[in-house]
Amino acid sequence: MDTIQKNSADTGQQPDAGHDSAWAKFESTLQSAMENYGPLEEQLLATSRETLEAVDQYVKENPWQAVGIGAAAGLILGFLIRRGRSKHSGQLPQADD
Repeated sequence: MDTIQKNSADTGQQPDAGHDSAWAKFESTLQSAMENYGPLEEQLLATSRETLEAVDQYVKENPWQAVGIGAAAGLILGFLIRRGRSKHSGQLPQADD
């Protein structure tokens, strides 16, 4: 707020009451958002850790299924990427010789 007041003084104009009110509301909203962000961040990190631990446990218990899932996901993703490229080029994909 000090910067805005300084810049206003430099131009010879003073911020009006509406500006001050809007700025106060903005600061209040920002403070509220920052206070709510902390617990949300903690919850998100906790959920991420739990998910990561569950995936890690699954992979340890079922290593070959995990390899199969990874391979299938890679094939599907590769197919979708290649298909998307061929749609954008207007031509069928050509094999390199």
